[in-house]
Amino acid sequence: VGPASEERPLPGSHLGFESVLRADGSKADGWLFQSEKHLFLEAASQRCLWFDAEAGSHRELSVSEDLDSELCLSGSAAATPAASSTASKATPGAAAAEPPAKHLVIMDLHKAAEVFKLDLSHVDRPAAMLAVYRSVAGAVPADAAARGLHERLLKRLAGFRSRWPDEALQAALAEAAESLAVEQKAATGIAGAIALILGPRLVVGVSQGAACAIADSLPEGLRDIRTAAASQQGDPSLNTCCCSLDSRSAACLLLYTSSLAEDAARVAASHAMQGRLRAGAVSLLQAALPSQGGAAACARLAW
Repeated sequence: VGPASEERPLPGSHLGFESVLRADGSKADGWLFQSEKHLFLEAASQRCLWFDAEAGSHRELSVSEDLDSELCLSGSAAATPAASSTASKATPGAAAAEPPAKHLVIMDLHKAAEVFKLDLSHVDRPAAMLAVYRSVAGAVPADAAARGLHERLLKRLAGFRSRWPDEALQAALAEAAESLAVEQKAATGIAGAIALILGPRLVVGVSQGAACAIADSLPEGLRDIRTAAASQQGDPSLNTCCCSLDSRSAACLLLYTSSLAEDAARVAASHAMQGRLRAGAVSLLQAALPSQGGAAACARLAW
């Protein structure tokens, strides 16, 4: 099956769709083809299909949910070295410093995908990624995680253009982390917290003691903090979850490479709700023990 490029333009051709020819040269009535994105359109129903090469079949293209007019995202992050790392730099002969923690904030995944020539038009908007990583013995180095995980995730999101079930999003996050760990020969995976905001959904993965929390905005400036995902120190498994977001239940997102104390999370959320996102991340770091170090991130969800 292929496009009939010499046929008279049909309705929808202004979108780049053309008539379709079967292998025997006959016209496939009622079907149009768009070569740029390799899409088939059924004219009568306006049903759009894409070919899933892995499954060997055509699937219905997902129509993304666009919340850009309802939800505005902003985010920031910060990192601090562990006290032992600082001391080792100043003391000759001291043990090698622990590599610094790293963070990544991408507030528009659709634009980020364009850098890699990937199409995320089927993914809900707005779409963002925040991540914090630290270096743990046997795990992917924090700088390698900050450089490489988002590209793997983007390619997975672009590779499946139908509606993503919650479980599939969690699996995609885990598979991307595992793929990077294999490349880096890291037996204990990735140490940190990763959060994807995809329209009305939040996908989270945490490991090695990291955590992610959601702050709700309550009357009189109060903040209700609930844990989205948490992990145990030393546990290399990536704990994932997927949950719904709305104006009543999600005003701020917090990530930290260690556990989140409720009081510290409330302070950070208060900063974030006033637009002081980096101050919110810094406040989480300041609440930790000096020897701990790490990275923290805050995102504000303005509905």
